[in-house]
Amino acid sequence: MGNRDIRKKPPLFADDIAVVKRHYDAQSDAYLVMGTHQRPDLKKPFNVVAWHSRHNKKLIDIKTFDSQTGARAHFSAALTAPEAPEHPLLDRDWQKDRLYKWENSFLNDSSARINKKEALALIRRVCKDYNISEPELEWCAAKKGGAAYVIDEHKIYFSDRDAVSLLHELAHAIDAVRHDKEPDSGAEHAPAFVWLAIELYNRYAGIRMDYMIVSANNAGLLGDLQENQMLFSTAAMDRAP
Repeated sequence: MGNRDIRKKPPLFADDIAVVKRHYDAQSDAYLVMGTHQRPDLKKPFNVVAWHSRHNKKLIDIKTFDSQTGARAHFSAALTAPEAPEHPLLDRDWQKDRLYKWENSFLNDSSARINKKEALALIRRVCKDYNISEPELEWCAAKKGGAAYVIDEHKIYFSDRDAVSLLHELAHAIDAVRHDKEPDSGAEHAPAFVWLAIELYNRYAGIRMDYMIVSANNAGLLGDLQENQMLFSTAAMDRAP
């Protein structure tokens, strides 16, 4: 039997359950957990499957089961879902400002200035390599500053005039296609996006991968490196400036 009524009880947190299985999703920067919880007013522990974000351990979308078999089945089904559930505590864009700060602090000096012709050539090259259609480029007045990719228009508005800013928006375009995002979806800067952006910065702007990985990890941008099993070399850390 599933879904005990625990709504009137205090909120559950990840530390309240004995975790049996855990999966980290770098796209939503959240954990899917399965475990058991012993409530004082019940004789037996019950099984729990729930989500929590990397920066907040409060459990959400909680499902409870008498049997571990039912919990395992639900956990496995949740793993095949296209994405984590929508919830205010699963804010996939909570580290946006932190990412912008890292890019400005660590990448600005390595980002080449580009003109419109070079920008169009870069768009063409990246989109061919990643097998997506080329987004339209709106070459905005430089004095406006900034850059943005709009999903429902498949269009990049570009004022920044540097390669890293354009590659950042191209990473959003690739991410939107890969995950079939809704046209009205906003940009997200979860760890999966950061890894993709770093890949582009290395491949097309020539910025050292080890330097970016170490500095981005120090800024807390790469998610749970152990759980998501991303490539992360200790040798690369040793070589970083």
